[in-house]
This record gives sequence, C-alpha cells and structure tokens, in this order.
Amino acid sequence: MRIIHLAPLTASLSNKAPGGAEQACLNLALSQTEAGHKVSIIACEGSEIPSSLQFIDVGIQAGEIFPIDTGRTQNFESEEEHLKVTKHLNRERKVFARAHYYLAQNVANHDIIHNHTFDLTPLFEMNRLPIPILHTLHCSAVLYWLCEPLKQEATA
Repeated sequence: MRIIHLAPLTASLSNKAPGGAEQACLNLALSQTEAGHKVSIIACEGSEIPSSLQFIDVGIQAGEIFPIDTGRTQNFESEEEHLKVTKHLNRERKVFARAHYYLAQNVANHDIIHNHTFDLTPLFEMNRLPIPILHTLHCSAVLYWLCEPLKQEATA
C-alpha cells in the first residue's frame, strides 16, 4: 500500500520530537515501512526523517502555525479574542494550502492519506480529494470548537 502521512505541522519531526502526536506519526510510518508499505510523510522543513521513508517538503516551516489553542470557545469574551482566533485560522489555511496542493497534484501516487494535524482546515478540505483519508485527532474530544463542526459535517 502507498501511504502518505500529513504530520502535525507545528514542529519538525525527529526521534526527539516535542510531543506525542509527532512521535506517534513517525513511529506509525516506520512500522508501516517495516511491514512492506511505501510510506511518505509531509512534514515541516528541518524534519529528521529516516531514509526508509520519503520526506515530502512543501515548504512549511516549524512555527508558522502553533499548536491548537484549547481556549477556543463558542462564545468569545471579546472582539480581541475573536480576531486572534480568526488570524490563527487564516494563517492555518495558508500553511495547509501548500500540503493540500501537493496532495491534490499527486493523489494518484497514494492509496490513502493519514492526517495527523491538529487543525480544522485539513479535516474539511481534504475530504474533497478523491482518495480515502484517515483523520487521527491527537487531542481532547471535548473541545467544542472542534467537535461541533465535525458533528455538523457528519450530518450534512
């Protein structure tokens, strides 16, 4: 099987990655390679990807977007908070567009996409690609700002 992972886009991957999601993505990809699959990873520049995996560099720098803000809520307490989240989502969309463009142009080269990102944009934009997609949410299932849009998409 030809598998492509979209790694968390907040930090570079390495065996010293800062968080569990990054480690889970890298370890899963390595295990899949050992099982005989052809595995690629889209990750931030500077990632230390073992040679058994194909690193896809789409020009995303670590730190261009930051980890999810668990403070996002349905009711913003101020216009300032609303603008902060809006700016974050706009930055997230611009960064993800580079990965999405690669995936759209190379969809025939892969059998499945495994999305490990923390971001809302990939959850909804990637579903329009003509390829099976697995989304692993490496975050709390009680985050309203994430769960509600997913429920709406599922019932649409």
